[in-house]
Amino acid sequence: MLMELTLFVAVGVLVIASIAVGYCLGKSRAAVALHLDCVTQLPGRVEFERDLNRALSDCQCTRILLIDLDNFKAVNDAYGHLVGDQILASVAKKLQAETVAQGSLYRWGGDEFVVIVNAGPAVTSKADIDLETFFATTKFTAGELEMALSCSLGWAESTENDCVKTIFQRADESLYKHKR
Repeated sequence: MLMELTLFVAVGVLVIASIAVGYCLGKSRAAVALHLDCVTQLPGRVEFERDLNRALSDCQCTRILLIDLDNFKAVNDAYGHLVGDQILASVAKKLQAETVAQGSLYRWGGDEFVVIVNAGPAVTSKADIDLETFFATTKFTAGELEMALSCSLGWAESTENDCVKTIFQRADESLYKHKR
């Protein structure tokens, strides 16, 4: 009887431990999903806001570059959203390689990306990150499909008392001036 009770308790402990491990793994997957965009595998908006807040609170001269793919809706309309997602993943991979020396790339949402530009004198304007030429000379792929894309850019530099909302708003306004 004692042996059966011991076995019963041991099995119960194993079941509870298994449930706890599953719960923890589920939480860590959820945390990763919250912070990484599932299409591009780039950090998303939550990470962007956290990292930009950190840079602004460190009183660094912070610059952001907003990247909007031009007419991307036409890609989704012509080829479907699955192909559109593959093209976005291709853009993210190539854009990450292109911008890694200048800063950190994030997926803002939809067909928009944003770079928090490294502090320092190396990059002082969006011309220092020549993404228009990059887009003009790069093909993006989805399986056998290759296509060229263009982008519009918005640029903003932090000022004293800036927060995520204000610097992003200026970059967004700059982007829409560029689109016109």
